[in-house]
Amino acid sequence: MTEIYPVSALAPGQFLNITLFSYNGNLQIGLLGAEKEIENLQLLADYITQAFDELEALFNSPDLGINKIQAAREKIAKVESKGSTVNKTMKNKSNLSKKKAIS
Repeated sequence: MTEIYPVSALAPGQFLNITLFSYNGNLQIGLLGAEKEIENLQLLADYITQAFDELEALFNSPDLGINKIQAAREKIAKVESKGSTVNKTMKNKSNLSKKKAIS
């Protein structure tokens, strides 16, 4: 065997299936989408290809992209902290609404 290709099916209620196979040093990605729900599956495929190209470039850089990885982690941490603040605010508002309803 020289190659393997990912093939899958959509279960009832599913709109997208992403299947990965690694074989002989290669990663194959298969996308299957419900045509009515996923209008542009090729665009998703293009984004995935771009992301893997960026990842490969990071690991081929002299510093292995450590600075970029650290910057990405810091950006994610900021987003997560903002998200938790929003979640706490929403939770507090929800609790206030419940207290008003009980009163």
